[in-house]
Amino acid sequence: MRQKLLLITTTHLAKNPRLVKEISAFKAVYDVEVIYFQTRPEYVNFDKRIIREHPEVVFRPIDWRHKYYPARFFYTLLQKIVKLVYRLTKLCILPEQQLFPGYLPLLKQCYRSDFHLVHGHNPGSLAVVVRAAKQQGAYAGFDAEDFHRGEYPGNSPDAILVSRIEDQYIPHLDLFLTASPLIARRYRDLYPGQVPTVINNVFPAAQFNHREQPEEEALKLVWFSQVVGMDRGLDAIFQALNYVPDIPVTCYVYGEYTDAIKNHFLRTLSSPHHQLVFMGLVDNNVLNQSLSRYDAGIAAETGHTENRRVCLTNKIFAYVQAGLAVLASDTPAQQDFLERYPGIGEMYHRDHIDEIAAILKRWYTNRDILRQYQQQARLLAAGSLNWEEEAKRLLQLSGEGLRRKRKLHIVLTVDPEIPVPPLLYGGIERMVYLLVNGLVSRGHQVTVFANPLSDLPCQLVSWKGHKSRPLIDTLHNMLQLTGVITKVPADVVHSFSRLAYLTFLLPRALPKLMSYQREPTQSQIRKAVLIARKNSLCFTGCSRYITRQITQLAPAHTIYNAVNSDYYTFKETVPTDAPLIFLGRIESIKGTHLAIELAIRTGKRLWIAGNIPPEGISYFAQEVKPYLNEQIEYLGPVNDTQKNTLLGQALALLMPIQWDEPFGIVMIEAMACGTPVLGFNRGAVPEIVEPGINGYVCSDLDDMEYKLAEVATIDRKIVRESMVQQFSADVIVAQYLELYEEMARNKVKDEVEDKTEVKVKR
Repeated sequence: MRQKLLLITTTHLAKNPRLVKEISAFKAVYDVEVIYFQTRPEYVNFDKRIIREHPEVVFRPIDWRHKYYPARFFYTLLQKIVKLVYRLTKLCILPEQQLFPGYLPLLKQCYRSDFHLVHGHNPGSLAVVVRAAKQQGAYAGFDAEDFHRGEYPGNSPDAILVSRIEDQYIPHLDLFLTASPLIARRYRDLYPGQVPTVINNVFPAAQFNHREQPEEEALKLVWFSQVVGMDRGLDAIFQALNYVPDIPVTCYVYGEYTDAIKNHFLRTLSSPHHQLVFMGLVDNNVLNQSLSRYDAGIAAETGHTENRRVCLTNKIFAYVQAGLAVLASDTPAQQDFLERYPGIGEMYHRDHIDEIAAILKRWYTNRDILRQYQQQARLLAAGSLNWEEEAKRLLQLSGEGLRRKRKLHIVLTVDPEIPVPPLLYGGIERMVYLLVNGLVSRGHQVTVFANPLSDLPCQLVSWKGHKSRPLIDTLHNMLQLTGVITKVPADVVHSFSRLAYLTFLLPRALPKLMSYQREPTQSQIRKAVLIARKNSLCFTGCSRYITRQITQLAPAHTIYNAVNSDYYTFKETVPTDAPLIFLGRIESIKGTHLAIELAIRTGKRLWIAGNIPPEGISYFAQEVKPYLNEQIEYLGPVNDTQKNTLLGQALALLMPIQWDEPFGIVMIEAMACGTPVLGFNRGAVPEIVEPGINGYVCSDLDDMEYKLAEVATIDRKIVRESMVQQFSADVIVAQYLELYEEMARNKVKDEVEDKTEVKVKR
């Protein structure tokens, strides 16, 4: 099952190229939903193009295109009111709303979504990410393209407000990305508990055109941004051109501009050899495809704020990927960049206009220098500076984070008779032992109610009632479980024991999971569903055969049993005369007598291993013991070490069952050793055994005899691989954990809905 990812931003898709790149990366492995704002009509068509490129992604716009839309008007007015209160009284009410007027609508939209990871862009989304993740029990990520508190003068109200928001919410992030090493360093100094990770602001390689352009007389420079302004360092570039009036230079400027800005810059140029071309606002893909027409890109950051000193804008990466030389001002971030990637361009001091002029003159008179920079840029783009490489890191980080996400307290119950793990027989107890170890290794808190002789790496609570069935023991265990849960709250209670033990917990909102490893009693399920609080009780079956008996009464999922494949020794080959093996309880329904008959028919050796239950003593005496000899041996009960040895040396495991086996762990134990299975078509056997892959499903003993001849043709390596892919402990623990997390999220959502209903009634 693919996990769900929610991406949020406080602006247009088209105004956030990094978000669009993340959509392309994340949609390969997640079901992606995007919530964004529409505030400028001129950007809507750009947004629509992006949406058309990602038909598999769900896009949910919040429409704020007009100032007097009721929602926008109300929340903007609310922002102004709380800002005024703060200015007059220094009482900071709703700082999130003060920072971004769309805070509450965005939070409301996120609460309506279902997700495993929520990832935000722009400071207005930071609080929403953390709050929504907490509400869902999900993973919280945030992408700091800028050093946000550094975007304003240090003591300004805006800087104080952003600092307050960051201090409150950044410590709670699970994934914290930045767009430059210096931004990461600033945040790491502020929040030692966080580990900001740099994801470079590069683009997909396919967006750039590297065809050789004919060399022209004029030196062609390019600069781009969303908005052309007075504080972007362009003044220094155009003034520098006046120092070299005889060098033909054409400068192309991309971005939204006003007539006043255009006229100001045109007046700056005094030489007829210098041309300034305003290209306007264009689609990001169109821009990147166009960049290779030019000789050099301008990265003229002024460093007028702390953020501008430490940020790396996407333009410098676009220039490199387009194969341009880079003309960069000496902000600390750009200086660090050119030191890490030398040979792609030159740097100038921001206060030395003559340095810019000298660089341009050198490039014009010696085009070989320019070509060397361009060649080095193309090599870097092909190697490491491209989105394809960064996307791999992004997916790795998100995947690791999801595996480390919010820790749960899970309470497991198992019948009181057999310890966990069992010494000999005990399939359910083995499954619980694997589950406990898997959960603890992932950092979750686990409490287990079980037999007092259990040996577990977590808190053990010994049942007061020592038997499952007697009424007095059942009552003791019901009260004991309820009492412990009341004192030490859990996120999920998962029962592998009796449904009756959950009785006093059923009316509570606490998520409860009942797993059936044997035939379910439908009357008990029906009663439990009637008592249980809505959406709080769920079921699993260890096979589809079991689950089908539950789903007509209650929600149920199939989660198979598992074994730890590392504990079993894979045997790639066995001799052609290797024995068959029967391993299980010695009783009629397991078909031990039929395994003996098959051995007699075929002349194959047969090992019989397993315990003899009290009800099977006479069966053993009459149907098994008389046939024991050198060909057919009874080895008695076996422990795990003996079982591993016997299964690995066998030609095939026989499962001639005379009942509907709910699962049959011994089948996957055999497969872990590479040993195929021959089983009758009953219960879960046809779900576990894939004909010709890991064994054969047989209709009767004659069919089993026929298919025994085919067993030797099965590749034992594939038998092992099929088991690991479907029934290994890691796979099954992950499935249970995903279900726990879903149940925990649903509990929180139900509580939110209940509170909302109460408010409405009031």
